[in-house]
Amino acid sequence: AQSKESGIKEITAHELADTILYAVNVPAHININRIELQPTEQTYGGMSFDAAVTEEDDIA
Repeated sequence: AQSKESGIKEITAHELADTILYAVNVPAHININRIELQPTEQTYGGMSFDAAVTEEDDIA
């Protein structure tokens, strides 16, 4: 789904769930201190993270 205000493709509940599932299934010797999710089209502090990745490139 895209945000009505910005037109940015939003992170879906399924994508968030996949991320959480990944985090809880890493080996016991790996500590995940923080996960920050952000749409690739969203800017942060004036920096653009618009990645040239297509749905076909998604390995998840």
